Amino acid sequence: QDLAAATLERVPFMRELNQEILRIYDLEPGSYDLRIDGMLAGTYSAGDLIAGVNLAAANTPQNKQASQIAVLNAKRHRITGELLRCISMMEHGQLKHNFPPDQMGEPRKAVEAKVAKAGNAAEAQRVRKSFDAYLEYKANQSQLTREGEKLTEQIFIQNKPVWHQYCLERTTAAAAQPRK
Repeated sequence: QDLAAATLERVPFMRELNQEILRIYDLEPGSYDLRIDGMLAGTYSAGDLIAGVNLAAANTPQNKQASQIAVLNAKRHRITGELLRCISMMEHGQLKHNFPPDQMGEPRKAVEAKVAKAGNAAEAQRVRKSFDAYLEYKANQSQLTREGEKLTEQIFIQNKPVWHQYCLERTTAAAAQPRK
């Protein structure tokens, strides 16, 4: 079980915060297929539709759009929240100096000076290991910054409300029976 699923078991997120309720009144008893933009979002009983179904958890075009944006945001977070942040943390915290992007001479010298000050070989190895990622990311800082900006632009382009067409059709008696 992944962390998100475990968290949702403990936090009432779906019930209290993630609601996209669809209610349809005056339905004849039976089962109904709900299609959004031609895509089957689910089959619901008249009673469920009258009470209200939460489409936030259904397979809908809205959820597909949100999932695509979530993937872009995860990539953006990796770059801006991890890689570029590593550069800033090392420069502001450990090295006490902000180096120009992609210029490796000075940062390398600063790292070597930190390694040289290490008390013994084990500490020198630990210090070098902690700075290896910094040097790797620093070498690509401008490219990483551009990638993060491009992802942010893509998110804002895709993160726009979209009109959808809903279609509710009563299912046939054979289709409404449980499958064996």
